[in-house]
Amino acid sequence: MPGRPAGLGLLREMAALPRTLAEHIDLLRGGLARELSARFRGSALGFGWVLLTPLVLFAIYAFLFTRVLGMRMGPDAPAAAMGVYMYIGTLSWSGVSEGIARGTSSVLEGRNLVSKLRFPAELLPIQAALASLIPTVCGLAMFVLAALFTDLWAAPSARLLFAPLVLLVQLLLTAGPALAFAAWHVRVRDTAQVVGVGLTVAMFATPVFWVASPELLPGIEPLLRWIEANPYHHLLQCWRAVLMGDEPAVVFERTDLFASLGYAAACGVASCAFGLAVFLRGRRELSDEV
Repeated sequence: MPGRPAGLGLLREMAALPRTLAEHIDLLRGGLARELSARFRGSALGFGWVLLTPLVLFAIYAFLFTRVLGMRMGPDAPAAAMGVYMYIGTLSWSGVSEGIARGTSSVLEGRNLVSKLRFPAELLPIQAALASLIPTVCGLAMFVLAALFTDLWAAPSARLLFAPLVLLVQLLLTAGPALAFAAWHVRVRDTAQVVGVGLTVAMFATPVFWVASPELLPGIEPLLRWIEANPYHHLLQCWRAVLMGDEPAVVFERTDLFASLGYAAACGVASCAFGLAVFLRGRRELSDEV
């Protein structure tokens, strides 16, 4: 059996990924369609759940945090600010965590494909990462429509044009860990459980449900530099900056859209390079392990 690729050989295999994706685009598209079909098979609403779920989620957030708890982001912040902030953060984080979790188990679940000699196994975690973007896109699109046709929130500005770039960054930050964890999960079957716990911890360590602002959370200031090092914090801030504008100011006073997008993109590229390297180094052994 050939040894693991290393050095220049590994770099060549990593550089060949775009060509591999292009050559197997029909395979990737078919697998994505099957995954989405399997997710909603047997349900009455089918794909309609992708649209209904974010609407219900937003209604709950808006009612709970603005009507019941009366939480506001400062005295001058719009009443719906907290609900919108949490809604956008939850949608993005849910997409990331679902893509990583499903990507982790994708190789074992697709063992019948991995055992085929010419099947590129790296497509499976990437396919899971791509599938995780669809609920995020649908949920954010519903928010844009609500902002355009109701008085819920100000209509998005020209920053909405950056949404495809933010979506690409989210894909990178999802696919990279999914590739690495998928390779490790084949060898150590506890990986999926560890990833599940890790994603829960990461969710609370990332400003999904809270605001990284000393004005709103006075005790958070000593931790700000660690929070700023978290690429997923920057990803969520990018989505919020694109969709919420600069309102309320307390959320965005330390946010530079271009700096956050650049940092998150750099981390995404690095994570993909690392995850792909881990996956390719063990790819030749996958068919034996599964």
